[in-house]
Amino acid sequence: MKYSFKLMSSLFAHSLKKFICITKVIFVIRMGVEQFLAPGENIRFSSPTSVSFQGDQYSVVITDRRILWYKSKGLVFKKNSFVAVPIEQVKNIVYEEKGLLTKTAIIKVELASRRYEFSGKADFIKAIYGEMQAYQMMEKPLVKPPE
Repeated sequence: MKYSFKLMSSLFAHSLKKFICITKVIFVIRMGVEQFLAPGENIRFSSPTSVSFQGDQYSVVITDRRILWYKSKGLVFKKNSFVAVPIEQVKNIVYEEKGLLTKTAIIKVELASRRYEFSGKADFIKAIYGEMQAYQMMEKPLVKPPE
C-alpha cells in the first residue's frame, strides 16, 4: 500500500498532539499531587486519564508507598479531594472487564477492613493494574526465604 506524504504527516501530527496532551495532563496531575507527598516519597505511575471513583472523576497516582486518588476542581478557588491507601495495607487486587465493544475495566482494591473500586477505559485501567501488581510482587515475595 502506498500512503501519501500528506496523509502520513497528518497522522503523525495527530499522534504527536495526543502525546503532548497526555504529557501535559500527567504533568498537571503530578504538580497537584506533589503537595500531598511525604518527604522522600516518589511517584512511580500517573494515570494519563481520569477514572471513575466514588461517583466522580479522579486521577490515580501510585507512589513507592501509597495508591492515591486525586482530583482538583476550580480555576481560581481550587478545591482538592484526595484519598490515600498505604500499599502495604493492600491485601488483594481484583481486575474485571465488562462490555463487548467499548470495554470498561474495574479494579477492586481490598484492604483488611475496606474495599475501594474504580473503573475506566480498559487500556488505561490495565496499565494501572499492571503497575499495582508489579509493586505488590516486589513487596511480597512469592517464596518466603528460609530462616
